[in-house]
Amino acid sequence: MSLLTCIIIIIVIILVWKISSIYYSLNIYDRYDYFDYAATTPPYDRSMTLGYFGAYQGNLSQFYNRENRLQVERINGYIMANVVSAPLFFNLLCNSGASESNNTILKTFSKMGRVIIGNTEHHTSMACVEDSANWPNNKPNYLLYDFRSLDRLYESITPDTKLISIMHVNNEIGYIYPIMEIYRIIETYRKNNNTEFPYLHSDMSQSFAKMENPCPEIDIISASAHKFYGPLGCGIIIHKKNIKLQTMIYGTQQNGTRGGTTNYPAILATADSFCSTVSDMPNEIKKITQFRDEISVALIQNFPAVNMFDLKSNPINNYSPIIGFYPNSSPYILSFSILTGKGRFNNIKFKDRMLGKDIIIGTGSACSMGSSTVLNNLKLPEEANQGFIRISFGRLTTKKAVNRLKKQLISEIQNWFNTE
Repeated sequence: MSLLTCIIIIIVIILVWKISSIYYSLNIYDRYDYFDYAATTPPYDRSMTLGYFGAYQGNLSQFYNRENRLQVERINGYIMANVVSAPLFFNLLCNSGASESNNTILKTFSKMGRVIIGNTEHHTSMACVEDSANWPNNKPNYLLYDFRSLDRLYESITPDTKLISIMHVNNEIGYIYPIMEIYRIIETYRKNNNTEFPYLHSDMSQSFAKMENPCPEIDIISASAHKFYGPLGCGIIIHKKNIKLQTMIYGTQQNGTRGGTTNYPAILATADSFCSTVSDMPNEIKKITQFRDEISVALIQNFPAVNMFDLKSNPINNYSPIIGFYPNSSPYILSFSILTGKGRFNNIKFKDRMLGKDIIIGTGSACSMGSSTVLNNLKLPEEANQGFIRISFGRLTTKKAVNRLKKQLISEIQNWFNTE
């Protein structure tokens, strides 16, 4: 091998190494067409800058930080004013995420009495109420309720029912639950029985700041900043002041409900992302709805037997290659199951194939592995679980990326039917 050849080989190796370093230094939103916004969202650059430099503001509990403490109070007031109708009667707590928020709320009320919880809730919430049976001097005291129909909700409320908990938008199928109608039923029960219970809690992780709050009179809201382009590790609870939540971490901060040094940088970043997301909401929803419709129409046109069903009706009345969740759903989430009729479709392999095309899609909740509790509780067949695909959209989704997704989706589905 000549010296020149050796030099060329070395140069090529260095170039490949440099290019690879640059490629892998980019975040996933730059490297791929990203369609998994229901799992997490890319933070605003300005929010991350605030989150970083906010660390230099010292400890908010110290005497010299009065102005920054007041700033946090103003931030909390602004967020609540955009979410509930009477913010003066509410408190806002910050913690590590919606999972902690939901656990705090559900543990509080599970110890007080009975909880009615949606049968398609996030699995961390389901696990929390199920585990309540293992607490000392406690017994299983919860009801899984299918909130697609409210016909039996009033009669399901008993004198010891302390909380009704339901997502606003389901994180897997995107179904929008009728929070306002549920609240009216609860209000009627309260008045008829002269009681303050049950309270209504909604996990609004998939809609907070991105969709209008459907129930400004709600009692308790939980959310997570990373779902609306904020930082990871910052959760929110908004609750009426007369509701005393269980202390999860002892300390004096946040009225003694959640101790620990106040995460001022994360609060700054969360506030900035909230303001930007609320401001962009009308235009973003319009754009996202168009993208979702384009994908669903493309599926219907290429697979005539597609049945985009309304979850209020019987979902599967004939065998279709694709079963979808389109009507009455969030514009941000389009979910469907690919059925081969032979039970051999594998959504994990399908997701990997799409990743090989530089496209990221989801296969259900990012916080759980294996079979979907949501689909199981909706009484869908196991094959629907194996073939479940979730596509979710966000502010960085482009027309070009949607066109590429349509092309690759149709191609890969057809290839699967032809070769698998």
